Amino acid sequence: YNEYSFHSVYHEVNKFCTITLSKLYIDITKDRVYVDKKDSEGRRAAQTTMYIILSSLTRLIAPMLSFTAEEIWKAMPHVASDVVESIFLNPMPVVNAEYNFDGEDRWNELFSLRDDVMKALEIARADKLIGKSLDAKVTVYTNDDEAYATLSAFADKLAETYITSAAYVVKVDWMCGEAFETHQRLFIDFFHGSSSADVEHSLLLIWQKRQKQDNYQAFHSFMFICREFTK
Repeated sequence: YNEYSFHSVYHEVNKFCTITLSKLYIDITKDRVYVDKKDSEGRRAAQTTMYIILSSLTRLIAPMLSFTAEEIWKAMPHVASDVVESIFLNPMPVVNAEYNFDGEDRWNELFSLRDDVMKALEIARADKLIGKSLDAKVTVYTNDDEAYATLSAFADKLAETYITSAAYVVKVDWMCGEAFETHQRLFIDFFHGSSSADVEHSLLLIWQKRQKQDNYQAFHSFMFICREFTK
């Protein structure tokens, strides 16, 4: 703002809202906000975080979206230090060192691995194999030591992160993904505990979407490899 580089602020705010907020934080925490007990620690933590974000974000957009920011400021609750009369009578947010934590890199790695799971769930949803992601129980297979270390460290958080009914991580020596001639780090089974026919059908759909052709001979070779490493 001091350099009047409004477009830079716009891009950073837009990126934060679409990726960090919408794609990650709100998507992951919305169930606990709607479903958990009113005074539960998880729900209250999410509400507190969202309030801090709302207050900071409203101040940040005020120079660009003055009327919108003013309307938000008048409608939202406030703390004692806020000047309620106008958003423009309040300072810009500053970095609070208390919000920093040592595990940020580990969480970012978990979120980067989350994309593979969400893509698998989206394929299943598009082909009407599941309705909502909560219909699935996800098993993540990997032969990558770093990926397994990350996922196993968050074993109790995986279901919430993927928004599924359950989530598991399994270390293997061989990857089905190699049959796709790719170098992917994860193989996703979103039918954990379902019949082999359902799993086979889901794998066929993934294969077809990747190959964009009905290469059944290659698919059956792929299925053989999958069965071998899951025995």
